[in-house]
Amino acid sequence: MKLQPKPLIEKYSPRWWKAQITQAEERRKKFIEAAEESIRVYNAQKQVGILNDAERRLNVWWYCTNTLLPAYYSSTPKAEVNLRKRAGSLPYELGSVILERNAQYAMDCHFDFDKVGYQAALQFLLTGQAVLWARYVAEFRKETTEFAVIRDPSGALIDGEGEPYEGEEEELEEGENNILSGRMEVETKVVEKAVLEVVQYNDYYCSDARNEAEIEWQARRAFMDRAQAESMFGKETADKLTYDSHPEVMKKDIARKDDKFEGKAELYEIWCEATKKVYWLQKGGDQTIIETSEPPIRFEKFYPCVVIRQSADPDSVIPVSDYSHVKDQILEVERLTTRIHAVTQAIRTNSLYDATLGNQVDMLMTGDLKLIPATNWPSYKQRGGLANGIEAMNIEPYINALNILQGARTNALQQLYETLKVSDLLRGTSEQYKSATANRLENQWSSMGLVVRQNMFAKFVSDAISNLAVIIAEQFEEETIMEVGDADALIEPTLPPPPPAPEPMEPPMPPGEPGMEGMAPPMPPMMPPPPPYDPLAEIDKIKQQIIDIFRNDKKRSYRIQIASDSMVAIDQAQQQQEATMLIQTAGSFFDQMRGLIDQYPPLLDFSISLFQNMIKRYKGGKEIDGLFTKALTQIGEISKAKEEAAKQPPPPDPVMQEVQGRLQIAQIESQARLQAAQMEMQDKATKNQLSFQDQQLKMQRDQLETQLAVQQQQFNEYLKQQELVIAQQEVQVKQSAVQVDMLKVQAMSQSDANKQAIQQETNRMDQILDLQKLELDQMRIKLSESEKLMEERRLASEQQLERLRMSMDMLQRAPQASPIMLQTDKPMIIEKAAPAPRRKRKGKIISDTEGNPVGIELEDEE
Repeated sequence: MKLQPKPLIEKYSPRWWKAQITQAEERRKKFIEAAEESIRVYNAQKQVGILNDAERRLNVWWYCTNTLLPAYYSSTPKAEVNLRKRAGSLPYELGSVILERNAQYAMDCHFDFDKVGYQAALQFLLTGQAVLWARYVAEFRKETTEFAVIRDPSGALIDGEGEPYEGEEEELEEGENNILSGRMEVETKVVEKAVLEVVQYNDYYCSDARNEAEIEWQARRAFMDRAQAESMFGKETADKLTYDSHPEVMKKDIARKDDKFEGKAELYEIWCEATKKVYWLQKGGDQTIIETSEPPIRFEKFYPCVVIRQSADPDSVIPVSDYSHVKDQILEVERLTTRIHAVTQAIRTNSLYDATLGNQVDMLMTGDLKLIPATNWPSYKQRGGLANGIEAMNIEPYINALNILQGARTNALQQLYETLKVSDLLRGTSEQYKSATANRLENQWSSMGLVVRQNMFAKFVSDAISNLAVIIAEQFEEETIMEVGDADALIEPTLPPPPPAPEPMEPPMPPGEPGMEGMAPPMPPMMPPPPPYDPLAEIDKIKQQIIDIFRNDKKRSYRIQIASDSMVAIDQAQQQQEATMLIQTAGSFFDQMRGLIDQYPPLLDFSISLFQNMIKRYKGGKEIDGLFTKALTQIGEISKAKEEAAKQPPPPDPVMQEVQGRLQIAQIESQARLQAAQMEMQDKATKNQLSFQDQQLKMQRDQLETQLAVQQQQFNEYLKQQELVIAQQEVQVKQSAVQVDMLKVQAMSQSDANKQAIQQETNRMDQILDLQKLELDQMRIKLSESEKLMEERRLASEQQLERLRMSMDMLQRAPQASPIMLQTDKPMIIEKAAPAPRRKRKGKIISDTEGNPVGIELEDEE
């Protein structure tokens, strides 16, 4: 019977991820066992498999590790943010300094970087692997804030940004102008940090790969209690997790206790580069995959972690620690130490003596100088005395064995030191016959292995700090970044000098009049002055450009570099020497470029670019780059000003200037006298014209007053006629009402057969009366409108008369300095046609053959 193949597990499914984690644990099992053994040997624990036969130990593994540890990390490093290109525009240069200051501030204040760096270096030396994981930590606080919404034309509620309101309308309070207000709780960010964490050697996992380029995913194991899980995933998801796990170091202690308590949830944070997803997984419990999301931060290499390995298998990324290579040498040293101790115990004074001597030998071996009496002295001397009575054990073989063992251990230690590169740190003396050059070359070549490891660890720390910088650039608030980076003080020296203030222009001359040919031609209108130079606005503009660079991962082309010597012991003399060298180099270069720019101003840009390229090669060069660049720019501007001044023509002769000035003064005086004569003639003509215009205005005013009086009389007569017509119509209406009442009485006395006809006639008469009332109301409305129209015309006439009076007063009070503008004015003639008199309307009631009114006829009278 042929067996059916098992169905393949879907990739990236919960079952697949669970199997991947289990397989990763199996692959790393030997590595973890070697790491645990290394730690036990380092901690001088007695129960270690390879050292069971070594009763006495030197603990050389602890000595070598602590000797190498300061060579990898002993002080907080100095982060240096540089452009991937040698040079860039001003926002890129300033952004590198601001990002560098923020990264250094995060290392100093957001977490204990010294502790993290020390643990990473120690774990690297003991286990052969170290992992640093970058995280963004933010603390929020709930605050109550007010908001307002309004209704759109369709009646829906919208907020200030035009988005629909999705809350309950009953919770809103109505205010003025149909504005509804409410309250809501919002979370405000109060603290934000970028931190690095050391991942325990047995908590890191990755996919099976031959090299780092083939790694598809990397993960870490995290233990969370219920509160942390609720904060991360929410209460509903946190309740589904299983809290029964503890880190390995705590499991033994917890197992000994009778009382069992709730533990932590064992979770796995997986970053998968193949799917560009982040998974949270729990192997046990009801829910395997807790959450799947996009990466919250776009790291340069996708992963938030950096890994350093001592020496890896060519066919696997699982590291092989130095301990695995030297544990046999450690065992040899410890066994030699045990034997040396045993031989040392055998090297001592052991003797036999003649029993007839009694206790005199014991008395001689205790205490200081003593004189002990001996009986039968002649016979004692005949037997050879004390020399023949005591025989000591020979210890020379033990001494030879001890020398051989110590020499063997020294050779074993030297070999161990050479293997671990500890000897590179222990070399401090040299033989007398060797020259200084020979010693220097020997030290350089012998320490190459240690230097390579130091550079690897420096690159490891640099990549970790780069992840911190990415978190700061993408997640931090703009105000926080600029405040920590002291952006205002950094940007201000790089601002260009303010432009010179524009020279004040003379006001334009009035346009020339006839007879003023000697005056200057009219000037064009003045241009509006440019906006004032605002340095704060320029600083804000550069800040925004820097933030745009930070937020765009394609524009953000920075490289963070950690010098390997910045993490070892600080050498104050070396720092002072580097600072002195920087100042001397910058000063010498500045002096040379200053002379070159004075002679050839066009070489300013070349000098600045060359200086920036040179100064960035020194530590702290970016801090003084802006100062020297600004100084070179000012020197270039001074040189250009000198060059332009040299191109100007020589100053004129003072005597010729004085003669020309006198001629100009005489010409100006003659033009002034001519203009005064012309102004006098124009003044006389203007006065004559004003008197003529005054007479015309008086005539127009009298004519308007006469017209107003006639119009007022016509309006009063028309009003009386309309009131008379209305009174007549009211009398007619009353007569019609009387007739209707009479008809009603007659209708009541008639028989029931005529009641229907009478009722119809009554309804028709009521309609006619309603029509007459409506027409009366319309006539009243028309009459009121006519009154309003007449009143408006009267007010308009009065306003026109008032304007005429004001014009006459202004003409009488006008100064003599404005005759030119009045000369061109023409007399104003106002014609006001009298309104046509309204025709009278006469109404006549139309009756039928029986004398009943059936309508009203209106006609106009001539």
